[in-house]
Amino acid sequence: MPALQNGATLREIAVDAAGRPLGNEGDQLRTKQLLAAAVESLCPDYEDQVADLKLP
Repeated sequence: MPALQNGATLREIAVDAAGRPLGNEGDQLRTKQLLAAAVESLCPDYEDQVADLKLP
């Protein structure tokens, strides 16, 4: 993920249009799950940040 490589964190990426952290329901939860899966498979160097998503 280029954003992570450029210094962003998952916590900064996983926000809604108003800048609030994504929730754990519906599309927001699915988005967080996709982010986690992408990081784990494509960017394992940043896997420690997955906990910041606070997945259920």
